[in-house]
Amino acid sequence: EPIRMVERSAKPTPNTAFGSAVVMKPFVVTADRIHDPGLLAVYGLYEHDVGGNEKARELLEAAVKAGAVRPGACLVLGEMRYQEAVAKPGGSGGKLSARQTASILEPLRIAMRYPSVPGAYGLAVETWRRSEAKPGDDDIDTLDEGVARYPRVTALAYRTALLCAQSGRNRKAAELIDKGLLFATREDSRRHLEQLRATLALPAATGGR
Repeated sequence: EPIRMVERSAKPTPNTAFGSAVVMKPFVVTADRIHDPGLLAVYGLYEHDVGGNEKARELLEAAVKAGAVRPGACLVLGEMRYQEAVAKPGGSGGKLSARQTASILEPLRIAMRYPSVPGAYGLAVETWRRSEAKPGDDDIDTLDEGVARYPRVTALAYRTALLCAQSGRNRKAAELIDKGLLFATREDSRRHLEQLRATLALPAATGGR
């Protein structure tokens, strides 16, 4: 739908030198005035970049709800929901509630369909680690896919392995540590992975869960 970038705020007034003058005011972007999901996402990301988080949240929520194909917008919305939830956790012991967890993961699962946003997997791992809910096998499989897709992101392998160990999946944790070690080029990264294996008393993985 065409958008008017400026609107008339007053009727033209006579001007003897230059004819009629029109006083103009800037177009105010709101979610209910834009009906293209992609444009909503673009405006939302812009507002986020310039620090207008309240406006960004309004626009990004509308964009994702309308089915915008913008993985970056989904990731930013997930980050905003995460920050809001961490500030006021609804679960016991300062943990995120199952409802908060599901809200954060909703846009992240959309972002994970695209290869350009590795941060979606990292945020999903941190969300599960802070949640009172436990990830299911399908959730772990999705995170495992992230480690396979971004094998050189050693921190992702480390955090996913830790999450698996915390949820009782020691064999999968050992497997992820081995994957991380295959591509770890920094000595400190290798040391952290080995320390995690030792702390959890995990053997080298032999396949399976």
